[in-house]
Amino acid sequence: MVNKYKKEQLKKVGKNYQKARISSGTTQEDASEVVELSPSYISDLERGKTLGSIHTLIALCNLYKIAPNDVLYPLLDFEIDLKEPSMSGFYSLNSTNKEVITEMIRVLNEKQKNN
Repeated sequence: MVNKYKKEQLKKVGKNYQKARISSGTTQEDASEVVELSPSYISDLERGKTLGSIHTLIALCNLYKIAPNDVLYPLLDFEIDLKEPSMSGFYSLNSTNKEVITEMIRVLNEKQKNN
């Protein structure tokens, strides 16, 4: 199945896994323990050497607190038209940046209520 995709696409998926892991503050060793796979398998995912199973995708997305499309969009043959495009990258932010954005939204909503 991996052969169906171009190497460039798989490398982009791997980079997406890596960015999400780093943003979440998780090491490859920590991720491998949670998903019960070897650190070398996590490395293979991040280098685009393997695509992994749906179970691995879900486990890593839950661990990194991201949506599957944040990882897999390079494999899609169509443009993702999100209703809330500004939120598509929110889940890949680290916890500090998520808190900042969440607080900004709270302040803006409060301001809007008062107007």
